[in-house]
Amino acid sequence: MKKIVKKDNLERRAGRLCVRCISVILCFALTILTASAAGGAAAGGDPLTVVNNLSDFIFALIRAVGIILLGFGVLQIGLSLKSHD
Repeated sequence: MKKIVKKDNLERRAGRLCVRCISVILCFALTILTASAAGGAAAGGDPLTVVNNLSDFIFALIRAVGIILLGFGVLQIGLSLKSHD
């Protein structure tokens, strides 16, 4: 009977720990989102500059993904030439 009580107590502690961890992570995420939004058009920046910066970021991200895929393709070609199947 005592084992069941200890197990319930352990599950309750684990649940509380999980809720606390999620709360801390959400606090950090909301703080980061608020800080990054402060430099936008609401702070007096030019909307065209904001759009251009976003466009540059998206194209840089696409370029980075393309370079990663290119490297993966070169690696696969090298591995296929190495195998003698």
